[in-house]
Amino acid sequence: PGTVGMVAAATRPTPVARIAPIAGVLVAAAFSWVTWNHQADFRDLETLWTRTIEKSPRAWMALTNLGVHRSGQGRDAEAVELHRRAIAVDDRRAEPHLNLGFALEVTGDADGAIAEYRKAAELEPEDPVPLYNLGNALVRAGRAREAMQAYESALGKNREYPQALNGMGVALAETGRPQIAAQYWTEAIVVDPSFRDGYRNLARALEQVLSSSEAVALLQRASEASGGGNPAVELLLARTWLRIGNRQEATLAIDRAETGARDRRIHEFDRDIQETRLSISG
Repeated sequence: PGTVGMVAAATRPTPVARIAPIAGVLVAAAFSWVTWNHQADFRDLETLWTRTIEKSPRAWMALTNLGVHRSGQGRDAEAVELHRRAIAVDDRRAEPHLNLGFALEVTGDADGAIAEYRKAAELEPEDPVPLYNLGNALVRAGRAREAMQAYESALGKNREYPQALNGMGVALAETGRPQIAAQYWTEAIVVDPSFRDGYRNLARALEQVLSSSEAVALLQRASEASGGGNPAVELLLARTWLRIGNRQEATLAIDRAETGARDRRIHEFDRDIQETRLSISG
């Protein structure tokens, strides 16, 4: 309903386990008797995790890591089984629930995924990541109003969370409030000037939803909040001025965008900046 061709809060859920370093530490602790020659048999991490599980079927971190690896291979049913085994060993840790939620989403079990993300959020009440994942799953399930509550809770724990700000914008747009959504997308790129999803969503809203005066006012406030050197904000401001026909202001804004990108070593917008400059000079 009335969306603006948005970039989704997340096009695909992402597993969150910290893989190699923790697994290596756990294996060293569990198998301190392994000699150098035995260690040479572990040619890759997959073998390491598999053998760890063979030796110790209740090694929850190895189960979790191998489950993440199976998801990366597209072997999602195996991933679900591995994460369930990890949870059966210890259901007090959030990561296995998050990763099970990911695997369930990929296999089409949205309700199961949402339940796992909720459980992870209960286990890590100060961590915004489970709430962000919950919001994404709810948006994908067509439950945008519930998603807004999850994103709001995530942002209550970390307001400078660009992905959650973007997700809130998507949920707001899905519920017919694109003008408010644009404010969240603006905040997302103020927090992280290299955040492409927020940039793309805001660009579409500026062109399709907001009036020229509203767009300029929103971006000028964002420019001030960013100290005038935010390449994403200044690029959008340049494009807005160009659409209005004010080439002088567009030139000033694109100059600030180019300087800001160089000073902050942000290269995501190099091509957009050059194309916009050509349009201004043309």
